[in-house]
Amino acid sequence: MTSINLRQGLSVLQPGKDLMIGLMPPAALAVEDAPDYLRHVLSAFSRPVPEAEALATVTAHSGLDVEEAGRLLSELRCAGVLTTHWVDREERYSRHRLYFGVAGFEGDPMAVLRNSTVGLIGTGGIGSNVAMMLAAAGVGRLVVADADVVETTNLTRQFLYTEGDVGTPKVEALARRVAERNTEVRVDVVNDVFDGPDFAVRHFAECDLVILSADTPQDVHRWLNEASVRTGVPYTCAGYIDTMGIVGPLVVPGRTACLECHFADTGLASFNGGDLETTDFTDYNQAYQAPSYGPLNAMVSAAAVNDTLRFLLGLPARSLGTKLLLDSIAYGVQTEEYERDAACGSCGTGVREAVLSGAARQGTVPRG
Repeated sequence: MTSINLRQGLSVLQPGKDLMIGLMPPAALAVEDAPDYLRHVLSAFSRPVPEAEALATVTAHSGLDVEEAGRLLSELRCAGVLTTHWVDREERYSRHRLYFGVAGFEGDPMAVLRNSTVGLIGTGGIGSNVAMMLAAAGVGRLVVADADVVETTNLTRQFLYTEGDVGTPKVEALARRVAERNTEVRVDVVNDVFDGPDFAVRHFAECDLVILSADTPQDVHRWLNEASVRTGVPYTCAGYIDTMGIVGPLVVPGRTACLECHFADTGLASFNGGDLETTDFTDYNQAYQAPSYGPLNAMVSAAAVNDTLRFLLGLPARSLGTKLLLDSIAYGVQTEEYERDAACGSCGTGVREAVLSGAARQGTVPRG
């Protein structure tokens, strides 16, 4: 039997004559000069009320006639104040369920996340933190690829690992730590080097989304972009340059611009005959070591996971087709939009139709 209840993630306060439902936008709703009966009606729905009794409950606590009570009940449901979803506060994912309810997801988020697969290429300062948060959120399967071992210098920012993991392959240590955090999550490990688009096709074609946090070899972004177009699997990027974090763009083949679209649009590079032509740069600092910082890694990881979960749940993701630059000092956010190019040599209309046609012949139509 369906029941109706006040959304548990929304507080109801009455400072003076105004009734505050929720505390912060976009979830918050302020009712100015609220009638006194409204707080009594909402309080009555602090527990599940059978739908067949909902109208009578409103009339009993408001004094309104049936028509007015029905209109109020409808308005409260349309505003998302009343819902049919009741959350057991003792259940493992209860706080996340409450959050996604306030964030606009109607239904059971765990039913989606438990059946989702996310790929991670790179399990360092960002990838390891991403894995920890995805596992804690209950994403059902992770496919992780990295060929490095845990080093002492990693421990300032790679919080999944411990001193006891030093010298251990990162993917093995990650799988063990994830199992300690959430035994419901399956982790498939690839202890190997990302060496081309075929690698991504081979290991990540069954993913719902792939997160790239590796920065070497130099062509990793191009390789993953090509694999994404070939398989239809969306991907996003997470990294940093100096003190700036980078999240996105989240690329969905057939829906957003791909990497080559952006290169063609900006003139930074061109896609010609399958080869990406770029300008070679020489770094004259032979002692160069890329800076890395725990809080910056955590900021980037959190933003990447947030958009990943939102994307999996069908909620708007800010990095969709957009690169976000996060300032770890001033906390500002800059954006760089990626514009789709229908004539793109990688994902343009003709290329996309050929990919779909070839996949259909093989019985594996890409997503997107």
